[in-house]
Amino acid sequence: MALQIARNNREWGEHLRAMPQEEVEVYVLFVNTTNRTVDLYWVRDPDTENIQRLFFPVRIRMPRNPQQPEELCDVRTQILIHFPLRTLKENCLWFIVRWLRRTYDAPREYINSYMIPVTLKQQLLILSNTIESYCSQAHQMRRRMRARR
Repeated sequence: MALQIARNNREWGEHLRAMPQEEVEVYVLFVNTTNRTVDLYWVRDPDTENIQRLFFPVRIRMPRNPQQPEELCDVRTQILIHFPLRTLKENCLWFIVRWLRRTYDAPREYINSYMIPVTLKQQLLILSNTIESYCSQAHQMRRRMRARR
């Protein structure tokens, strides 16, 4: 799944140069445009130096009543969750890795035994590691959330 960045957050260079100095409460509405159930995890760890921000929320305020334009209210920014657009090659690599993970106990060994160019093996291994890492993190997160209930 992928997040479509809200309309008001498309000027990446501007946001990267001018990071907000104060914290402001914002309202965000995540909209699942797929026909699948998605798990959405909101991670905030300002002490970590390896943060790569993908979304810079912007506070949007509009008049609550046209007759009283000075009385403002917050408006939610919509974030659309959709399937990522991939090239034909990327789709094929994803298909192969998912099939290998369902079919074999050791997909990495199977990938290494393929008679294909080394660059394709590397891409398959990277994708396999990415999927494995995500599945592991998602499983741990689900366990923690169940334990809190």
